[in-house]
Amino acid sequence: MKTYLAPLTLLLLACSPNAEEPKVQDNNEPTITQAIKTPPVKFIITALKDGEYDMPRNSLSLSINNKITFLDTISACEEILTNTYDQYDIPKKALHACGGWWAGAGEYFYAIREGDRLKVYEGWQDETQEDEGYHWKEWKTFELK
Repeated sequence: MKTYLAPLTLLLLACSPNAEEPKVQDNNEPTITQAIKTPPVKFIITALKDGEYDMPRNSLSLSINNKITFLDTISACEEILTNTYDQYDIPKKALHACGGWWAGAGEYFYAIREGDRLKVYEGWQDETQEDEGYHWKEWKTFELK
């Protein structure tokens, strides 16, 4: 009976749900240890007292891993939902976006990870512009650690 106990124990351990299966590495797929985690990123929009001619005013800040940095004071602004990014020419991999339109003009922002940096892009549109698009340009950069 003792001779069957050792092989039976090994068989049970091998079939246990806690047993680790050998990992096959595909050179094109990063492993969990190679993957770079992106900290939580979110624009924070705080309404301020309206300005001259009842122009809306908002404080725009950026939260990176719960550390908040003031960016600017802007006019109309609200979160842009990910399912509408295409309408604003915002890349699908953007982490968060916001913007708004008031009195014939709009300003827009999105945050995206590029390597070890978080970049904030600023764009604009105006009802009198003669070209198309949002004129996106890199606006601010933050080092991710």
